[in-house]
Amino acid sequence: YGSTWDTISGTFNGSGKIDVIALSQSNPNVIYLSETEEIYKTIDGGEDWINIGANLPNNAVTDIVIHPSNQNRIWVTFSGYSNGNKVFYSSDGGLNWTNISYNLPNLPANCILFYTPNETLFAGTDIGVFYKDSSMTNWEHFNQGLPNVIITELEYHINSNSLFAGTYGRG
Repeated sequence: YGSTWDTISGTFNGSGKIDVIALSQSNPNVIYLSETEEIYKTIDGGEDWINIGANLPNNAVTDIVIHPSNQNRIWVTFSGYSNGNKVFYSSDGGLNWTNISYNLPNLPANCILFYTPNETLFAGTDIGVFYKDSSMTNWEHFNQGLPNVIITELEYHINSNSLFAGTYGRG
């Protein structure tokens, strides 16, 4: 990944440093990745890449999550303090984007997790975890014993019905 790549021929422009990568569970040929503020997509296993970052904030991408059974449904989170530019959603593989940041605080959104029942989203921010499901308009603070600290990673354990959060400074 250390070289400068051209997006038309299956490579990237810029630093050559991949920040985030997301692999589709439903189609192994579909991959999304970010390089700082840019988001790229391949539908042929990495042979050809297209930039799908048009109309997105000019902030660093912190996470990408793909719906488990529909590779065109994706959510992206952003770092920075640009008000209202935290979480974006695309239902068409990145051709069009919808800002779903709504009432999230003006702090970096560091990670996102999609959980299938009720299509629940969990967003890890610099002050803890927020969630919303398909029936909710706004995000709610997830106060289930989690500290109000920087959340850098979220994982869900199905068997124990538990949400695990990687934090900064709290172990």
